[in-house]
Amino acid sequence: MGGESLSHAPEKEVALAILGTIVVDSPILLLVCFHKALSAKLANLHRLANILLPSSSSSTITERPSRSSALDLCQRYQFLHNIYKYYCAGEDEVSLI
Repeated sequence: MGGESLSHAPEKEVALAILGTIVVDSPILLLVCFHKALSAKLANLHRLANILLPSSSSSTITERPSRSSALDLCQRYQFLHNIYKYYCAGEDEVSLI
């Protein structure tokens, strides 16, 4: 494979399929893109939460995250949650077509 990992091969095939396709002709491809974006944002949110939260073995009162950091994380979650609701509604519409 010339140094390429097997996990990235399907992504390249999907990307090539999307390049020549109009979304109106294949709305499921738009959902695939949304799914990938949601997965990436959720992974980023999880990473940020792990950075903010102290490990249980070294937890002290001075290591708590700041209020603004916690509010930022909460707002990011709420935004992602709302986007996910719209994604699910779109997925249902496409599956009923």
